[in-house]
Amino acid sequence: MCGDSTNPADVAKLMQKDHAKILFTSPPYSDMRDYKGHDMSIEHLAKFIPVTKDYSDVMCVNLGIKRKDFEIIQYWQKYIDEAKSCGLKLLSWNVWDKTFPGSIYQQQAMFPIRHEFIFVFGEKAYKLNRTIPKRIAINTHTTSLRRQSDGSMRRTSVQSHNDEPNKQLETVVAVPSERGSIRSKHPAVMPVQLPVEYIKAITNEGDYVLEPFAGSGTTLIACEQTGRRCLAMEISEEYCDVIIERYREFKKAEDATSATSEESKEVKS
Repeated sequence: MCGDSTNPADVAKLMQKDHAKILFTSPPYSDMRDYKGHDMSIEHLAKFIPVTKDYSDVMCVNLGIKRKDFEIIQYWQKYIDEAKSCGLKLLSWNVWDKTFPGSIYQQQAMFPIRHEFIFVFGEKAYKLNRTIPKRIAINTHTTSLRRQSDGSMRRTSVQSHNDEPNKQLETVVAVPSERGSIRSKHPAVMPVQLPVEYIKAITNEGDYVLEPFAGSGTTLIACEQTGRRCLAMEISEEYCDVIIERYREFKKAEDATSATSEESKEVKS
C-alpha cells in the first residue's frame, strides 16, 4: 500500500483484521532518500512505533550509523524512548555486520564503519526458532568452573542433552551489503538475507510480516522466499513503483529457475 505508516488510518486500512508476528523495517535515518516534501524528521518517523504497536508482536528496527562533524549522532534514542513510552521493552540491541565498509562515507570514518544496529522491541521475549547451523558438535559431557558461596571456584560436571543441529540467531549477524543493480533505483537497499534471518528466527511459514517502510521491497522479497505473508507500506509513489518492478523481476527469475529444474528432472527420467 502507498501510505503513511505514522497515520493510524492508513495502517488500519493496510492491516484490516490481520496481525503480524514480526515487524521488520529500516526507517530513513539520513538524508540519503528523497521523499518530496514528506516530514522525514526522526521525531515524526518514530511515531510509527505507537501506530503499529498493536499490529505486531515483535518489532525489529534497523538503524544505521549517522555522523556529523566526525561525531556519532545518537538519534536511535528517540526510537527507544518512543517504544518505551507505549509500553514496549528494548528486548535486544543487535548488530548487523555488513562484512565490509561499503560506501565512501563509511570508509572515511575514524574507524571505517561496517555495521548497523537492529533494535528489537516487544512487550515480552519469545523463544526463537533454531535456524543457524552449529559449527561444532555439542559434547554431552563437559566440565565448567562455578563460583561457590564461599568465593572459591569448583569444577563441576555438566551433562548436555542438547543434540539439536541448529542454534538460535545471536545478537550479531553477518550479511554482506547489497551490491545489485537495484541500488541504482534506491540509495539504501538492505540485502534480502538480513530480514530473512530474523523472519525465519521469529516466525513460521504462513505468518504475517509487517513492513511499514517498504523502501525497495527487500522485506517483501524475503517473505516470498520464506513462505511468509508480507503486509508492506511505502509513502513514496516512486519507490512503490520500484517495489513492483523488483517483485516482478524476482518472480520472473524464480519461474525461470523452476522451469529449468523441471526440464532437468525430465531429462534425468
